[in-house]
Amino acid sequence: MSVATQLPVLGFAELDAPLIALTNADATTSLITREQFLRTCLQLAAQLPNHRFAINLCQDRYYFMLGLVAACLRQQTNLLPASQASGALQVIASEYPDHHVMNDDSIAKLATQFSAATTPSDLPTIPADHVAAICFTSGSTGKPQAHPSSWGTLVASAKRSAAGIFGLRTNPLFVVATVPPQHMFGLETSILQPLMNNCAVHSSKPFFPADVIATLQSVPEPRALISTPAHLRACLAATGKTKLEFVLSATAPLAHELAAQTETLWETRVLEIYGSTETGAMATRRTTDGTTWHLLPGGTIDYDESTRFKPSDTAKSFALHDELQRIDDRQFALLGRSTDLIKIAGKRASLADLNTRLLAVPGVIDGVIFQPVEDQRVAALVIANVDERTILAALASHIDEVFLPRPLRLVTSLPRDAMGKLPRAALLRALQ
Repeated sequence: MSVATQLPVLGFAELDAPLIALTNADATTSLITREQFLRTCLQLAAQLPNHRFAINLCQDRYYFMLGLVAACLRQQTNLLPASQASGALQVIASEYPDHHVMNDDSIAKLATQFSAATTPSDLPTIPADHVAAICFTSGSTGKPQAHPSSWGTLVASAKRSAAGIFGLRTNPLFVVATVPPQHMFGLETSILQPLMNNCAVHSSKPFFPADVIATLQSVPEPRALISTPAHLRACLAATGKTKLEFVLSATAPLAHELAAQTETLWETRVLEIYGSTETGAMATRRTTDGTTWHLLPGGTIDYDESTRFKPSDTAKSFALHDELQRIDDRQFALLGRSTDLIKIAGKRASLADLNTRLLAVPGVIDGVIFQPVEDQRVAALVIANVDERTILAALASHIDEVFLPRPLRLVTSLPRDAMGKLPRAALLRALQ
C-alpha cells in the first residue's frame, strides 16, 4: 500500500447507528452511537501521553476501542499482551520502553472530562501502513511471539470477515464476546467488525455462563455470540437460552457433538474461524456440515512449495504451520498442526484426536492430553465425575496402548488462559 493511502476509522459511516451497548447501574442497556464514539475518541487522542507505544490493557470493549483508535490517531502503536500477568507485562514494558499504559480506569477518567464537541464533517483517517497493533501469541507452544499489523491489514481482515461471516448488514447485528479484545480473534470480531460493519458490540466480557446468557438477552435481535469451545461447553450447562443469528468459535477445534448441541439449544448456526495471529481470519466452516473449510474472500492459499496464505491486499504471504489438504482453490481440509503429530515407540498419533477422544468419555467435564517430554509418554489432566480407571478403560477401546496417558490426574480446574487455551508452561506446572 502507498504511504499516502489513508483509511477512515469507521468503515460503516452512518453516525447515528449504534456501536456500543452498555449495561447501566439499573441493569438496563444504553447504546452509544458512532457519532458519540467519534467525538470522545478525538478528544481522547488529544489527551494521550506523547509516546510511541500504548500498552492497551482495557477489558471493557468501549474503553479498549477508544484507546485503540485514539492511539492510532496519535500515530502510536497499540501493544496487545495475550496475558496480563505481571511477569508478561514486565517483559513487554522492557522491550518497548517508550510506552504508556491504558486501562479501564485511565480511559474512563479521561472520557468523563470531555465536553460534547462538534463531530467533524469528514471522518478522521489513519495511514494504511501505520502499525496499529502488535499482538502477542499466547505462548501455548513456547515464548509469546510479537506480530505487528498495520491499520490497512486490520481493515482488510475485517472486510474478509464481513463478506464471509457477518454479512454486510442492513439492520445492526449485536455482538456479545467472551474473548478478550487483545487476542486477534477478539480484536477482529468484537472491535474491528463493529468499526467497519453495521454491528454493535456489548462492552462487557461475560465469564460465567449465566452472565453470558443474561448479556445476550440484554441486547436486541439479531445477535451473535463470539466464544471458544471451552466456554461453549460450560454455557451448555447453564439454565436459560436465547435465539442467536450465529455462534462464532475459534482458538481450538470444536467437536461436532458440541456444535450440534449448541445449535439445538440456541436455535442457531455454529461457525468456526480458521486463522492465526499473523494473518487474522482466513477461512470458515459450519461445524455440523463437515470438515471442509471455505476460504474467506480476499485471500488465497499457495500449496506449491510450502503452504502459504496470501491476502489480496498485500504482496506479503504467510507460512502456515498446519497440514492442509487441498480440495479446490477455495476449499481445504485441516489435517492438524505440524506440531500436533507425536511419535512414541515408532507409532504416530494426533494430539487433537486424542483430546477429542478424551472429551467424549462419559463423565469427563474437561481435560487435556499433552506430551511433557518429546518422544515419551503422554500425560493428562482431567476434570471428571468418574475415576481414572474408568477413563483409561474408555480410552483403551479407541486408541493404541502406547498413547494412553500416564499419568492421568484428576484435577478441579485446568490452567486455561483468557482465550481458553492451555499454555504449555502452565500444564507442566500443573502436572508437577
